[in-house]
Amino acid sequence: MGDAFGEMMKIPQDVVGAIVDLTQSFFGIFKPS
Repeated sequence: MGDAFGEMMKIPQDVVGAIVDLTQSFFGIFKPS
C-alpha cells in the first residue's frame, strides 16, 4: 500500500484529477445517482 501511495505522489496533479474524473464517471455507470 505504501509503494502504491509513493507512486501516486509522482503523478502530476492534473493527471490525478483526470483519473479521478474518469473513475467517478466509470463507477457512475454502475452506480447511477
